[in-house]
Amino acid sequence: MTQEELLATLSEAVTLGETILIVRSEGAIAEVVGVHRYSLSDSWITIGQEKGSHIHVKSADVAAIRFVNTYNGKPANGGLEVLGHDDRVLLKIAFRSTNPNGKKYDAEYAQRVNDRLARFALPVTA
Repeated sequence: MTQEELLATLSEAVTLGETILIVRSEGAIAEVVGVHRYSLSDSWITIGQEKGSHIHVKSADVAAIRFVNTYNGKPANGGLEVLGHDDRVLLKIAFRSTNPNGKKYDAEYAQRVNDRLARFALPVTA
């Protein structure tokens, strides 16, 4: 997948509905909930509201994306993991209400997310 295709898929993903943008480090987790906008400058992707909560991702650091819908082997909200060149997750875009075991499960929305993004399902390495 080319860099252009990766960035186009990210743009599509954040506009599918309400998401949670998740960024993790060893000592912190940031979660930004909402319906997000996507913009691209020369070197940065901005997801969220520029004058509100948002996340910047260096576009050159985006190497791949991976669709996941399980966590520790159990059903979970679908998500698109944005991977760096070392296969580490830079950012996860989680799609709310797509966990079939969740209280607010929306089958129609879950199917729409799956139809658009399941093609990016890759083996998850431990």
